[in-house]
Amino acid sequence: MVEFNNNIHWHNTEIDIKAEKHRILNERDAIEKKIDKINDEFRAELEKGAESDEPARTRHAHQAKVQKQKLEIKEQHLEQLNTALAFCLVISHARELSNLLDKDTTDFDEIMNDPTVDPAPVQQSLRDSIEQYELDKTTVATVQNKLDVHILDIEQKQAVDIEPISDNTVTNFDPEEAEDLDPDVDIGDIDTDSELL
Repeated sequence: MVEFNNNIHWHNTEIDIKAEKHRILNERDAIEKKIDKINDEFRAELEKGAESDEPARTRHAHQAKVQKQKLEIKEQHLEQLNTALAFCLVISHARELSNLLDKDTTDFDEIMNDPTVDPAPVQQSLRDSIEQYELDKTTVATVQNKLDVHILDIEQKQAVDIEPISDNTVTNFDPEEAEDLDPDVDIGDIDTDSELL
């Protein structure tokens, strides 16, 4: 699995972008399904807690917090996958632009400024991909800056920290961590309007 970070180069032909994109999309679909399932379980615990008396009420509130922690971890994983997907899209479109030039160069500015290169169709293709995969434009802008490849003129409103995707940065939630939660939490402490929902 490729680690998409500051050390990667768009012209590195050892990276099979098509295969990486396929893997990322499959993993993203799986994560989104897990998020939906956990979200359903979270809401179910809230509903059970609201309808229960003590001590069941506290138990359901505790389980709701566990589910919310799971959601936060999966959302973080999804964000990392979206960043990796943005890397794939920018690299693949940069290569496509490079192929329009009649000479080999790794200077992307030279490619964009060459009068024989019409970047418009490739730029529109990248815009369509961003919309298709519902990627955040700020993330795409950050990836372009990291790669020093500016296909689209996207305003970067704020800096986005990019962490490499690896087995060490994304881990499954450990149910034993629930022991560290406050067992006396009340169901009213759970934010039902959380942006995670």
